[in-house]
Amino acid sequence: FAVKFDGRHRARCVAGGHVTADLDDDLYSGAVDLETVRIAFVAAVLQLLKIIAADVGSAYIQAFTIEKVYTIAGAEWAVLNMVNVILIIERALYGLKSSGAMWHQKLADNLRAMGFRPTQADCDFWYRDCGDHYEYIAVIVDDLLIFSREPEVIIGQLTDVYKYTLTGVGSPEYYNGADVSFDSEGYVN
Repeated sequence: FAVKFDGRHRARCVAGGHVTADLDDDLYSGAVDLETVRIAFVAAVLQLLKIIAADVGSAYIQAFTIEKVYTIAGAEWAVLNMVNVILIIERALYGLKSSGAMWHQKLADNLRAMGFRPTQADCDFWYRDCGDHYEYIAVIVDDLLIFSREPEVIIGQLTDVYKYTLTGVGSPEYYNGADVSFDSEGYVN
């Protein structure tokens, strides 16, 4: 359980990754650099882009794990007659060593399928050429900042095509330590 900065409470299903074997790979879920986001805000002003923030709900469990993990069902499984049954964990639960990287890879695959590419300067800042302007997505693990003339279209793709549950969708009021404000047309000040 945790309390978020705005007072909301959060609960996660967490695996005991500390008892699994160490992995040789460098496994992480990336975070866009704050300086990159500042540049994106400038680009948004220059290109008249709207900005939408969204949080991908239950992000990690949407990806599959590469670790071989199991658990033995406890008394809470009695209603399904599954006490002492071995359960194989297939999804990337919070707490497993590879989960962050597996989520990062799943989101990256989906963004590529949508026509986005990571920038060379920051692999967690994605762009797509729309002919007369560019669209951008900044990613911090499961938090997205979408810079687009029609960000609702991107939100629609993420929810309808890729079945992500997005929460907190709307204009960001606060981002990574800075207040964000918009004019009456919905463009960043």
